[in-house]
Amino acid sequence: MTFRNGSVMFSAQRICKSITQSTPSWSYGRILGMIAALNWTVLTIIYWFAIQPKTVSQGADTRNVANVWVHEISVNDDIPNEIPGSYLKFCLSQNRPLNDRSSEIWTILKQFPHYRPWCSKETDFRIVFSSEEINGCLNSQLPGESSPSCLTILPDLDSAALIQAIPSARRMQRQFPIASVYFETGQFNPGLDILLPLTANKAWFGGLSEDRKYLVGVSVGRLHQFTEERVSFVRQLQALADNDTSKNRVLLHFYQGPSTPKICWPENFSRFDMAYDSMQHEWLPCKESPDVLRQSVFGIVLGNEHRILENQNPVSWQDQIVTCLASGAIPVLIGHGQFPFDEAIPSNMWNRATVHFQLKQISQLFLALNSISKLRIMEMRRIGQMIYNRYLGSREAQMRSVLLTLSQRDGKPQPPAPVTNFRLVSSNPGRKLYIYEESSETPLVAKHNDFHRFPIYLTEVSEKTDPYWFHDSTPWSTISFTELAYTNNHSGGDFYSDLLGLEYPKEEFTVIMPVYNRLYRARKTIEGFRDVPHIHSVLVVFNNPNLNPADTEWPTINVPLKILRFKRNSLNNRFLPNNQIETEAVLAIDDDSCLTADEITFGFKTWRTNRASIVGQVSRSFTTEDKNLSYPVQCTPSYSMVLTNAAFLHKYYLHAYTWEMPGPIRQMVDEYMNGEDIAMNFLVSHISRKPPIRINNRCEIQCFGVINSLSFRLSHGEQRSKILNKLVEQFGYNPLLFSAYQARSFQYPDLHLQVFLDRIFGGDNVG
Repeated sequence: MTFRNGSVMFSAQRICKSITQSTPSWSYGRILGMIAALNWTVLTIIYWFAIQPKTVSQGADTRNVANVWVHEISVNDDIPNEIPGSYLKFCLSQNRPLNDRSSEIWTILKQFPHYRPWCSKETDFRIVFSSEEINGCLNSQLPGESSPSCLTILPDLDSAALIQAIPSARRMQRQFPIASVYFETGQFNPGLDILLPLTANKAWFGGLSEDRKYLVGVSVGRLHQFTEERVSFVRQLQALADNDTSKNRVLLHFYQGPSTPKICWPENFSRFDMAYDSMQHEWLPCKESPDVLRQSVFGIVLGNEHRILENQNPVSWQDQIVTCLASGAIPVLIGHGQFPFDEAIPSNMWNRATVHFQLKQISQLFLALNSISKLRIMEMRRIGQMIYNRYLGSREAQMRSVLLTLSQRDGKPQPPAPVTNFRLVSSNPGRKLYIYEESSETPLVAKHNDFHRFPIYLTEVSEKTDPYWFHDSTPWSTISFTELAYTNNHSGGDFYSDLLGLEYPKEEFTVIMPVYNRLYRARKTIEGFRDVPHIHSVLVVFNNPNLNPADTEWPTINVPLKILRFKRNSLNNRFLPNNQIETEAVLAIDDDSCLTADEITFGFKTWRTNRASIVGQVSRSFTTEDKNLSYPVQCTPSYSMVLTNAAFLHKYYLHAYTWEMPGPIRQMVDEYMNGEDIAMNFLVSHISRKPPIRINNRCEIQCFGVINSLSFRLSHGEQRSKILNKLVEQFGYNPLLFSAYQARSFQYPDLHLQVFLDRIFGGDNVG
């Protein structure tokens, strides 16, 4: 007789359950079940001590192989404290640069987690800005020198001229990278150097769905006057623009020759000084270019098709692309060039955000652009907005892109995603009660040994994920295989078949519940978690700085209850990633929400197969009136939001809410003391491009008798309508997606009765 590891006790539980359910007399069935369980227990003991083959050495522990391996790794003295795959680190010159832009970058870099105050063996690069430091870097390459490699950052054309002051013979000998806005012909070294965009610190302009006056726009100039035959494609474009069908929707401005500076750059010609000979041949955006592109759906990007060299990276191509993206125009690439930060930005993102035409296709340009649907235009704008805001739109984003490029070249992961640190101030282990206070060490970067637990090759790289941080899991990580349901390894459980439907290994979730002054109601809600399976811990976000949570008699439950005391009251605190969250799944719940254990369990099971979505009980929608959004306070058959008064979501979205979402949105939540749930729905739909999922169709889950809720304010609906419209302004479009899908449970039939009673007695409560 062959037994699968861990299957004996599992079979005993199943037999007990089947006998109990099939026996008319409950007590009689229970007796038979106990007898069966006892018999199977005896067989289990015999199997483990007599039948099972000895697969481990004498005296060894009978743990499964996975557990033994993890233990050996953790105690192996050969594993260094500093992990070889640890993230990139740099040090800075001690003196602040004199150049204003270099000084700005010097200040920004000191805030990065990669920064180390002193240069040492653990630092990968020493970042320098001046010609003297560049000479020092060249000297450090000499034999016998052991200092870190240099990274030279030249963020404007004035600083880029510094490298030209160094003799060319020495420049050719350099082995360290230069990140500069400009390189002389023959000086750019692909795979070593990085070209920085000229444009920065410009907010992304325009909405994704807005109509624009022109189909195509461009305003560029160059100093050199080419012959007619070498600019024939420009003449072709102008001829196409003059025909009857396109002239009202095309705005093309091309300037060439010595008079170009007065027309194109009347106030800032020094930006393109004549000293840069190669730039005389390049098309560069004129002063009016942003205004032209803001009125255009597409922006033309002209490459220099006559001089394509491996060691040349034209500034003009990248400057035109960045100007298009900053203006909300879709770049139409004509000719050849290299994308900004092409090693850091995934190529598929560029393919989805741009249109590429060869010179021989010029005659079909306007016809092809006219055929692109509005839906595709919105999606291309959305990807372009993501590229610009994430990688290009500010000096901080550009410096992060530089470090991301260098990290990928060296095969290094990014720093672990930051979390807010809470320190333990008091505890009662017997009652599993722990009280924490917000630490001054904020944000806290995860410990290095997280790389042991989550190697970089196990983390999926997705355009939806913030690329500047290492995440141990994401909503798009690989879903487990069905076969794992039949194994009892270190991540499995005895009752998994019945409880989790033979889908995944055992998994738990963390409850996060904000509390201010309704302590009695909060205690009652916490008591309701006693009968809920799969809970890892309950985190109480204690938002009242004037009360001491230690003075409250908190209930005792069967999982750790952790009280997180915050220094200030903010609804954003409920979505703050912190070091006490140890599960991927998070149940966001209000202190006045009344849910049964079956409702919570069913919600968790539904989320496990829909990890990129918000899964919850109460849904809401929006209506449109004169292009303004309005928030209806009642539930509707179709919906676009699930309120976070009782909803499951992935912990990655807490990081995105705190670190990726625009700061003005969190400020708006504090100003209105409202809307954090709407903001989270906007964010999740924006990132995942999926609607939320409603379960059981309950219109309201507030406990009976609760009257001091924020949702009962007379201005509640009006405020939330304002919040909807402000969020559209911040995101540039409305990312919410409608759905009529509703998850219903056959495993918990009583949930249908609960919904029926809610509809009869609950009424149209606001929420």
